[in-house]
Amino acid sequence: MAALHGEEDCLKCLASKGANLLLGDNYGRLPIHLAAMRNHLNIVQLLLSDGNASLGATCNLRKTPLHYAAQYGSVNCLKYIIEQGFEPLVLDGSGLNPAQCAARYDKLKCLRYLLKHGIQANCRNKNGQTLAHLAGYHGSTNVLHWLLAHTTVRAAAAAGDKTAAAVGPNIQDGSGNTVGHLAAKRGKAECFSCYLNYGGNLKITNAMNDTPMDLAKSSGHLGIMQKAVNKEITCPVCEKESQQGNSRRLSGDSSENLFPTQQIQRHRLSLPLPLPKGKTQLELYVQCQWNGEAVE
Repeated sequence: MAALHGEEDCLKCLASKGANLLLGDNYGRLPIHLAAMRNHLNIVQLLLSDGNASLGATCNLRKTPLHYAAQYGSVNCLKYIIEQGFEPLVLDGSGLNPAQCAARYDKLKCLRYLLKHGIQANCRNKNGQTLAHLAGYHGSTNVLHWLLAHTTVRAAAAAGDKTAAAVGPNIQDGSGNTVGHLAAKRGKAECFSCYLNYGGNLKITNAMNDTPMDLAKSSGHLGIMQKAVNKEITCPVCEKESQQGNSRRLSGDSSENLFPTQQIQRHRLSLPLPLPKGKTQLELYVQCQWNGEAVE
């Protein structure tokens, strides 16, 4: 409990009296797991310095402290663990790496950091699902939007570069499901809307010959998915960017500042994307790779 609540003095007192800090709870979670979960960096550092913890320690679900940091959005602990040279591709008992945990639980800051430090955006789990698949299935709207925005901007800028096919909205998992299939099956209408905004194809069938709307119907979510198709339910992140894009146009900004959703519409109509002054197509592609957003 001291590690969970960040009580450093209490933890030191327990250690001085010979308490076993390598003893787990009913789930096999050690103090370092709980500290990483709650982003108590001081506790993580204390446990490691005293030899009462290991970054490779696993709970009953084989999750490491890095998995817990990614799952709970504990950015400070996550950065520290990576800085110590811990392997970011370690898998838990479900076969998920920390980035996949972050995608599942909509922890965008952690995901972006991990993608800058050894994990690829097109990584797949044992079911062949990408980060975008996991985000769509679990309703992680912020993560899904970020992934689709960046991959689709790259696709537009590079005019069909293979990178888009590797991580785009219509890539299929091991069962032939797209992001749209998984969002529809789970009733994640906002993610489904985001999928549609970024070029989702409702005609694609999976291994069972089902389209996304077929899965929506069989799982009892047809009504809410139809609302997403009719734009009665929208992705809040897409909506926010659309409003910002409208404000920019009203203020006289040039079309080169269009947001991803608007760039896609231009791309669908086969209209050329305007290039910023002094930029080649290749330079724009590289610039769009992370959309100019710095990640420490």
